[in-house]
Order: sequence, then C-alpha cells, then structure tokens
Amino acid sequence: MIKQSVKKPYTIFVAMAIIIILGIVAYVRMVPDLFPKMDLPYVVVLTPYPGSTPEKVESEINKPLERSFMMLENIENVESTANSSYSIITLEFNEEADLNDAMLDILQDINMYDGNWDEMVGTSTILKLNPSMIPISVMAVEYEGYDINKLSGFLEDNLLDQLEGITGVASVDANGMLEERIMVSISKDKIDELNNKILAELDNTLAKSKSELTNQKNVLDQGLAETQNGLNEVDTALEQINQGLIGVQVSKNLLNTLEETGESQEFNDFIDDNQIVIPINENSIDQYNVLKEDLETQEQELLETKNTLESTKKELTDVQQTMIMAQTQLSDALVSIDSQAEEARNQADISDKIDVDTVVNLLKAQNFDMPAGYISEDNDRILISIGDKVKSLDALNNLLLMNISLGDIEDIRLKDVAEVYFEDNTESIYANLNGNSSVMLMFSKQSNYPTALVSGNISTKVAELEAQYEGLNLVPLM
Repeated sequence: MIKQSVKKPYTIFVAMAIIIILGIVAYVRMVPDLFPKMDLPYVVVLTPYPGSTPEKVESEINKPLERSFMMLENIENVESTANSSYSIITLEFNEEADLNDAMLDILQDINMYDGNWDEMVGTSTILKLNPSMIPISVMAVEYEGYDINKLSGFLEDNLLDQLEGITGVASVDANGMLEERIMVSISKDKIDELNNKILAELDNTLAKSKSELTNQKNVLDQGLAETQNGLNEVDTALEQINQGLIGVQVSKNLLNTLEETGESQEFNDFIDDNQIVIPINENSIDQYNVLKEDLETQEQELLETKNTLESTKKELTDVQQTMIMAQTQLSDALVSIDSQAEEARNQADISDKIDVDTVVNLLKAQNFDMPAGYISEDNDRILISIGDKVKSLDALNNLLLMNISLGDIEDIRLKDVAEVYFEDNTESIYANLNGNSSVMLMFSKQSNYPTALVSGNISTKVAELEAQYEGLNLVPLM
C-alpha cells in the first residue's frame, strides 16, 4: 500500500482532495442540534377520568385497553399507570413498526371500548414521543411592580404572541399564570327553597280554584232551588187555570141549557151565583148573549194565561236541565282537582329535574355563537352570526333555565338554583423572581430548525423585549 502511494502520488492526492471536499460540504450542510431527528418507538395514551379512584381506573380503563393493545402488530411492551382521575398507558414497539399506522390501530381499539365507559370518562389523547417535544429553553419572566394578575394579563395580551412568532419556535408554554374561571355550583338549599315556594304557590292556586268552583256550585245549587220553586208555583197556577177553565165550561153548558128551557128563576139564580151584572134594559135574549160573551172572554183570558204559564214552565225546565248539567260538571271538576292535586305536585317538583346534566345542557344551548353566512354591502362582506356568548357574571346569573308561569313565579334563572362565582388558581401557584411574581416559559422548537439557531433567535428577541418594556426581565433557567 505504501509502495503504491509512493508510485502513484497524484492518485493519492486526488483521493485525499475528494475526502476533504466531501467533509467540508458535509460540515456546511450538517444541522447541529441538541437531539438528533428520530422517531422513538413509544406511544403514550392518556385518558382522563375525573373523580375516580386508581382502583376504578385500573379495572374500567387500563385492563381492557392493555388486553387489546397486546394484540397490536410489532408491539414489544405495554405499561400502564392508574392514578386518581386519569390513566396513562405507555406502548413500546420494535424498530420495524410504523408508528403512524400503529396510532390508527390504537385509536380503533379505544373506540371499541369508549362506548361502554362511564359518561365521566373523557376523550383519550394519543401522543407519539419525539425529541422535539423536549423544550430547548426554559425562562422565568417577571415585570417590576406587577403582581401575578397583571403579569398574566401582560403575557396573554402582549408577550406570548411575540415570543411564538420567533423564527423556529413551535410553541411557548406558560406555567404559573393566573387562570380565572366561572364556577357554577348547584345549591341543594336553593333548589329546596325554590321547590317549596313553587309547591306552596301550586297549593294556593289549587285552593283558589277549588274555592271558586265551590262558590259557583253553591250559587248553582241556590239557583236550582229557586228554579224548582218557580216550577212549583207555575204548576200551582196551571192547576188553578185548569180548574177555572173547567168552571167556565160548566157555566157555558148550564147557560145553554137554561136558554133552551127558558127557566127564568134558575137563570136569575145563575146570575146571582156568578155575580154577573146585566144591564137593566136588556131583554132576556140579550142577557143570555152578554153572559155568553163574558164567559167566552174569561175562557180566552184563561187560555192565554195558561199558554204563558206553559211557555214559562218550558223555559224554566230548560234552565233547570242546563243548571243540572253545569252542576254535574262542577262536581266532576271538584273531584278532579282533589284526584289530580298530587300528580300536579309531582310534576311541579323541580328537585329531580334540575341537576348537573340539566344545567350543563342548558348552558350549552344558551351559550353559543355560530356563523350564519354573509351579507354584502358596498362591496364589503359582513359575517352574520347567531346566538350569543355569556360575557359577564351577571349575564350568567340571569341565564334563563325554564319558565313555569305559576302565580308570582315566572322565570327560573341560574342564580335561583346555583351559586355562580369566579375562581382562580392563586392557592396552587407561587413563583417569585427578584421579589416580584413570576411565570415560567418553556420554548419548543420546530423539528426542521437547529437548536443553536432557534436559541440565538430567542436570545435576540428577549433582548428586544426587555428594551421595549422597561422593568421586564426574562432570566434563562435552561
């Protein structure tokens, strides 16, 4: 080999030159990085289960999924951890595994079981481990004179967007920021108080209705009694009219007999008995005619009176029948009120109608905002949206849950059945830097950018921000 090198120096020179040139090109194009770009054969499945015990997480989530995951292709190992309120399952694959296909298979296995899980189990998150997930820089930020509330607002409104805009930065996670949220706590005492008020109002309404029906029935009973008295009086009057008509008819027959026989004494007795006044100058024939006319007149008047009384009786009878029907209906209504009172109380009872699920669904239904299209005006397109988001604590307190329209109770609002208040995480966070409240920032880079370049960009941007905002201080921790 040495002899060949001595005999052919130009060949050796060219070979060395090629090696040096390739080294220089490789060095220039090589991307220096803290971690090489590679896919680790690990997948993590995280499943939240709020309010559960580790034993419950183990039996309901971990064991079924472990059995299913062990049947995956190219699987090497499955490890699970059952914690209070969440489950973590780590899957290790061999080098031949395609993690993208494996994640699809994992998702299918989860879908086989999640339909049978408790409704409190959340959606599983599938994570593929990657060195790019490790933060390349950790910083603590503080602003002189700012408490945690003001500092969190400053970061949210001004700083985070600028930091995430740094070239090569994928994300910036802030830990220790103040997080405020509106809490809605269903109050059993408020529901019981409102329920008692509703039931009392219902009882009062039913009592009023029953009292009104009873009064109407009493008035109707009195009217029926008066109507019956009227019918009795009409019957008595009709009986008297019929007797009068009989008397008139008898008198007419007797008068015709006396006229035919010419008995003057009996005629005079007849006139005296009936107290009939005959003009003195009338002869006997005229006297008979006067008596006939008088009897005809009496008969006609009695018949007219009889017709009037019969018509009155018919009207009273119709009224009586109508009142009897109304009386029956009122009696049925009174019985119905008594029999349906308990059912009405059960339906009006809201203690079993307002729970967490009910409030959650109502909040979702009334707290939404969605686009409904565009309208054009002067070459401008304006987005139209429907619905409305709750923007204040008062608006949430006055959110309408239901309307029952019972007496003085009309609208049931959220504040009537729940405690609505702001809550933050001040008790669970504490970080100080130079005597001021601070927040920790973790920077993650994009996978196609070298760590050194991204770190330099971060340092340059931090210097600009500290110069722009007097009192702002970002201290690198890693």
